[in-house]
Amino acid sequence: MRLTRRTLLKGATGAAMALPFLEATARAAGTAPLRLVIMTHGQGTMLERWTPSGGAELTLPQLLAPLAALKHKLNVCSGISNNVRKTMTGNGHNPAGRSLLSAHGFAVPGNEKSASAGPSIDQVLAQRLKSPTALPSLELRVGGTVGENQMLFSAPGVPVTGSHDPQAVWSKLMGLAPAAATAAAPASMPAPAPPTAAERLRAKRPQMLDLVKARLNEVRAHVGVEDRQRLDAHAARVAEMEATLSSTSLPRPNGGGGGSLMCTKPALGLPAGYTPANVQMENLTASAQIKNLVMALSCDTTRVATLQFSNYHAPTFDWLNLGLTGNWHDRVHNGGGNNKEGMAQAFTWYTHMFNELLVQMDQVNEGDGTMLDNSLVLWISEFGNGGVHSTANLPVVLAGGLGGKLKTGRHLAFAGRSHNDLYTTILNLFDQPDTSFGHPSAEFNKGPLALG
Repeated sequence: MRLTRRTLLKGATGAAMALPFLEATARAAGTAPLRLVIMTHGQGTMLERWTPSGGAELTLPQLLAPLAALKHKLNVCSGISNNVRKTMTGNGHNPAGRSLLSAHGFAVPGNEKSASAGPSIDQVLAQRLKSPTALPSLELRVGGTVGENQMLFSAPGVPVTGSHDPQAVWSKLMGLAPAAATAAAPASMPAPAPPTAAERLRAKRPQMLDLVKARLNEVRAHVGVEDRQRLDAHAARVAEMEATLSSTSLPRPNGGGGGSLMCTKPALGLPAGYTPANVQMENLTASAQIKNLVMALSCDTTRVATLQFSNYHAPTFDWLNLGLTGNWHDRVHNGGGNNKEGMAQAFTWYTHMFNELLVQMDQVNEGDGTMLDNSLVLWISEFGNGGVHSTANLPVVLAGGLGGKLKTGRHLAFAGRSHNDLYTTILNLFDQPDTSFGHPSAEFNKGPLALG
């Protein structure tokens, strides 16, 4: 057959038409799972140095300044309060801790040492999602026992504590992670699930790209300058796609944590003599637990995780060299004493840890976005002003776009709204139809927040 210009361009058009098809299948095959991560720290914050000023445009005050590089992926929410606390009797800490993530009262009314009367938001979502992962949820701590700040509950009256030992967590996760993260899969690992249709299609993408490139090169040798320019533009798109597809991390949820190309074994960086019980090493514990958490998500070992800084009473912050002395709990109560700047820097350390978590999540490429883009990360404390045990105006930061469901880069003021409504909103973002959460009183449940 004679190779005419019409025939050549017809072939070129066919090659070009393959590009959007490839792009569409890449997106379909690489759809990342949606995840919820919650980080909590104790003793609230210094609200005058935490609350953004102005309207919806997000400006970061002193205590949030370390988040500047990821500001466009944040929503800072002010004015949200734990109003359920006023229904509970007890000291300043037990009621605030029990109700922070459950938005519920005591399981035994009047008994401040009892568990919560309802499950915490993380456990509700983990049970609802029924993700095909090895762990429904992962609970990590930095510090010793949770004590008065028991925040996680799987059911009314049933606490969940998690682990404060990053080395033990690492060993557990290594036993659950897919072969991509380990030298050899443990003998107890279940056989991998058969590849899905999307995965089979994704495996053929390199062949399809090679075919497109070969066809473009064949046609290019027989056409004029104008047509070559058109073909070169298509070739550039092919090269761009090839580079992107070779570097992306696409999760494989296969009923046991198939993981992704970014599912790798992290080095925790813990020195000889390290012990998680040493409060002077909590900076090392925090960084190691963050690595464990991100590994668990990237290996699709879980899709719901919590990180609790449980030592609310006596962290030393020695690694900051701030000159702080005495009990941290007492220092918060006296407003920092003669070292307010030192107290501000200590509170800012939690911001640095939150930023470290977000940065690591944002480095995991999942095709159309990053792990952070496909997640919702909540950072919250049990108090607004810990000095007076106030549960009004809790510091709330939401990071990530949950796969495009949530606009970011904003300061959202919700004066007078309850954290019950915050958790209803989170459930709705995960496609749950709830109209309330936690305590059943209509006083605390006004419906979802307008996050947009």
